[in-house]
Amino acid sequence: MPHYKIARIDGDGIGPEVLAEAVRVLEAIQGDGLRFSFEEAEVGAALYRRTGEDLPHETVDLCRAVDAILFGAAGLPDIRHADGTELTPQITLRMVLDLYAGMRPVKLYPGVPSPLRLPADGRIDFAYVDARGSSPPWAGAPRWARSWRWTRS
Repeated sequence: MPHYKIARIDGDGIGPEVLAEAVRVLEAIQGDGLRFSFEEAEVGAALYRRTGEDLPHETVDLCRAVDAILFGAAGLPDIRHADGTELTPQITLRMVLDLYAGMRPVKLYPGVPSPLRLPADGRIDFAYVDARGSSPPWAGAPRWARSWRWTRS
């Protein structure tokens, strides 16, 4: 039976609320032949405010050790680096793990109202690819993240 280890990174803002629902869905589909376990890790602006670090080495190590990463959201409007740039641990994590992009699936379901303007057939089913950070330097990434090198374990 496949067992997938998932890093759960709630982050800031709406992140914890979104991930709570994502975990509920994954737990609901577990059954014969499919299991998930979750290990929580911290990133983001609230962590930075407390510790001065928005992406701890422990979180990176966990992300390297698991099968998948569920990442909520990162950043708060009133917390910035000293040079005024936004905290972007999600971008730094992509760079450190040599990941190309974040995938965000979008799908409409029958009977569920949507604020989107529907095409003639009434269906939308696509994935939004967020490739920021795939070719540094990304404008929002702090200077130190653009050349950050982590030792691979």
